[in-house]
Amino acid sequence: MLKDKDNVLKVFIHSDYQARIDRAINVYDVEPKQAESVLRRYDKRRSNYFKVTTNVEWKDTNTYHMCLNSEKLGIDQVVDILYQAVK
Repeated sequence: MLKDKDNVLKVFIHSDYQARIDRAINVYDVEPKQAESVLRRYDKRRSNYFKVTTNVEWKDTNTYHMCLNSEKLGIDQVVDILYQAVK
């Protein structure tokens, strides 16, 4: 829907795998034994959807204007950066 728009900021927010597992468990109440399979399933869905709708690989960093590591920066800092970028 937005792929042909010029005024879109394309951002990829990521963190390392263990941080994502920990967040799934602690924030989203995913059972620890299921966390890896849940992450793989959601990543596959996200990747497939992105590929189908954009014809680009989801993790191709050349697709984005900005890539932010939420583990290193923290969620609040990521929000602040994005706010400043679009302001």
